[in-house]
Amino acid sequence: MYAYIFKSPRHEASQAPLKINNNRVAFFIEPVLRHATFSQSHCGLHWAITFFKDSKFEQTLGVQFSRELIKTSLPSLARAVWLDNKDNSVNNTPLLEHASRFIRNSDTLEAERITPLTKSRDVLTDRDAVAYFSASEDQFKRIVLQLCLVVAYRQMLQNTMLKLTESVKLRQPVSTLALYEDILHFNAGDYFRYPIKLESHELFPVWEQLALHYKLEAFNEELTVQLASVALLLQEQRENARQEQEKKDAIASAQARQEKIWQTQSMEKSFNRRCAWLGIVLGVLSLFSLLSLVELTPQHFKSFSNNWITSQVNTVSADTQQH
Repeated sequence: MYAYIFKSPRHEASQAPLKINNNRVAFFIEPVLRHATFSQSHCGLHWAITFFKDSKFEQTLGVQFSRELIKTSLPSLARAVWLDNKDNSVNNTPLLEHASRFIRNSDTLEAERITPLTKSRDVLTDRDAVAYFSASEDQFKRIVLQLCLVVAYRQMLQNTMLKLTESVKLRQPVSTLALYEDILHFNAGDYFRYPIKLESHELFPVWEQLALHYKLEAFNEELTVQLASVALLLQEQRENARQEQEKKDAIASAQARQEKIWQTQSMEKSFNRRCAWLGIVLGVLSLFSLLSLVELTPQHFKSFSNNWITSQVNTVSADTQQH
C-alpha cells in the first residue's frame, strides 16, 4: 500500500471521523489531540488531517492511499509505502529493492538504512519518504499519521523561516518581532519533541526516527536562535531610537517653553506700548478739555503775542548796550 501526503485534502475526505481498525486515534499526547481533527472518506482512502486547530498556525493536510503507484501533477509533501514482510525481518531483503524504486526510483538503497522497531518490524526513512516493513496495515496507517505531524511541523518552520528572511531583507522590524512572538507561542503551545505517548512502544521509536530524519529539533532551534538574535538587535535599536527621541522631545519641549516665554514678554511689551499710547491720548484729550474750560479768545492770543515780542526786543536792546 502507498500513501501520499498533499498540502490540502480532497472534498470527500471529511465524510466521516477517522478510525483505524474501528478505533479512534489515541496514540498522540493529549495537547496534540485537543487541537487536531482527523476525518476520512467513506471508502477510507482519503483523509483530512488538521493540526494546531484554532490557531494562526493551523494546517490541514490531505492523505491519499492506493494499492498502486499514483501518478499526479500535484506535488506531494511526503510519501510512504507499506511492505508486508509477514512479520519476519528476513523477508526485508527482497522487499528492499521495491522500497528503493519507490523512494529513489533506483535500486541504490542498502539494508544498513533499515532501522529495527521490534523483532519483526522495521522502518526506513530516506528523502521525502518512509518504508515500513511489517504485516500490519493498520500500524502503517498510524505511522502515516505521524508523518503528517512531521510534515505539519516542517511546513510551519519553513514558512516562518521564509517570512523571517523577507522581513529582515525588507527591514520590517514590526513583522520580525511579531514572528519571534509567533515562534515562541508555537513552541510553547503546539510544538512537542515527543508528541507520542510513551506506552506506544513501537510508534514512539518511529517518531524519533522521523524527527531525526527531518531534523525537526535542529531546524526549530536554528530558527528560534536566529529570531532571538534579530529580535535582540531590533530591541536594542528600538531602545536607542527611544532614547534619541526622548532627547529630541526634551529639546523641543525646552524650545517650546522658551518660545512661550518670548511670546509672553512680547505680549507684555505690546501691552505696555498700548498703555503708553493710551496715556498720551488721554493726556491730549484732557488738555483739550482744559482748554475748552478756559475759553481762550483771539484777544488772548494777540495779547500773549505782543507781550512775548516786547520781551524779546527788550532783551536784544539790553545785550546791545552792554557791548
